[in-house]
Amino acid sequence: SEEGPPADFDKRLEALDKDLSIGATGEDVRTVHTYLSQYGYFPNAKLARRYPAWRPIVATAPAAGVYDEHTAQAIRALQHAEGLVATGIVDATTREVLKTARCGVPDGMPEFDPSNKFWHSTTGQFGFIARASPATQV
Repeated sequence: SEEGPPADFDKRLEALDKDLSIGATGEDVRTVHTYLSQYGYFPNAKLARRYPAWRPIVATAPAAGVYDEHTAQAIRALQHAEGLVATGIVDATTREVLKTARCGVPDGMPEFDPSNKFWHSTTGQFGFIARASPATQV
């Protein structure tokens, strides 16, 4: 959603306990949709503002509360990114991925440009130019 996940989102993720596939409906599907939206799989205006280079992995949002083909496509992409068999079904292994803590940077960010002089391709880290703060300059 635009404003972020509901306050009880972590509890909802932990409560996921059954397989979900095309045709499923209800609260568990809404929870999966929230996760997929928060982590870059569906269009999300907040992510688009925060990460201008980001693009959703699935360009079309799913039907509200319905596990449709867009949901299955997003789950297949998540499974592939995690090295799982890409079935498009939220199974036990996929539920564990959904429940695992992760950083807030969405999937769908472009690869780093090797010509970017601040990106170290060998370490996979950004470098910064050290500058003295105005308070320490004499």
